[in-house]
Amino acid sequence: MSIICTGLTPLLNLCASNLVNDSEDINYLLYQNTYNTERYSADIELRKVYAKQIAASFNKKIKFHGPFTWECPPRENRKKGQEVKYEYPSGVPIDECNLITENCILFLKDKIKNSKLHIFPEGASCFSQFGTRLPWSLYRYGIKPYLHMHAINIMKKLNISRRYLLGSQSVNLKEYIGNSKYFCVLDQQMLQQGYKKCAKYITEIYDDLNYKDFDNCYFHPCLSELNTTAYGRWFEQFLPIIESSFVVAKLAPKDRINHPLQFKERVKFIDPKYSLLPGELITIQANMSYIGYYSSMILSFRKNKIHLIAPPDDKIKKSKDKVFKGLKTILN
Repeated sequence: MSIICTGLTPLLNLCASNLVNDSEDINYLLYQNTYNTERYSADIELRKVYAKQIAASFNKKIKFHGPFTWECPPRENRKKGQEVKYEYPSGVPIDECNLITENCILFLKDKIKNSKLHIFPEGASCFSQFGTRLPWSLYRYGIKPYLHMHAINIMKKLNISRRYLLGSQSVNLKEYIGNSKYFCVLDQQMLQQGYKKCAKYITEIYDDLNYKDFDNCYFHPCLSELNTTAYGRWFEQFLPIIESSFVVAKLAPKDRINHPLQFKERVKFIDPKYSLLPGELITIQANMSYIGYYSSMILSFRKNKIHLIAPPDDKIKKSKDKVFKGLKTILN
């Protein structure tokens, strides 16, 4: 079986899932979005360093392919049916059966159409992007497939025999899918143990990533789409919840720090040089709560530790609601 992955968070979850044997290579695709190099430029070499360290923490082997280029505008600038331009990933081994992360499908669609596939999730959006096969029980709970037509057309042509779903600390997803042989829920406790193992390895390399003494604070994944004024209004809604505590904020790669200055004493930013690393490697170290809006990070928190407050921007809220439609249904 060929194992193909892209993205550091999918890599972390893949290694933590115990689906990959130590003797198997993880083929990692390196892609650079050329749509807006100022916003999306990525340090490919730093990604490789972090990917090697994540794999090494699990004693896994990783083989890089690329860097390749692709051109994809952000969701808010993307037209319906717009084709994404990308460089075909040459040299990637394809077997009769392949385990690939969902975010690789677009790049590999022509090469994998005659192979049996096991699809590994990119993130919590896997609960909405179920593709063309969905158990009745998931329809019953209102978890409808959400894929744009281009993706649906790709999925229909693929021979997908299994789809993995990320587990949740808040909900027993196995109750939703029953005895499905198509969907397989990854055990969240197993993933959590993997996060701990990787975090221990990473913090031995980077001392300033040690957050083990940050109990009872609130983790917040930043939204760069919000301007400073809107963030001020949003953060004011955080204050009654966090009380005398503080927020540990993580920027996405290349994001700017747009928190209002009047709250700077209440926010501790994770060093931007670590923005590429999965947030799970921070939150697993201490007894943190979550505050903000829907993201894949929610899966790592128990329900009583999750504080959801919608951002004061209807466009951003609708976009998040759409992407995390299935997760929202499950949690509610």
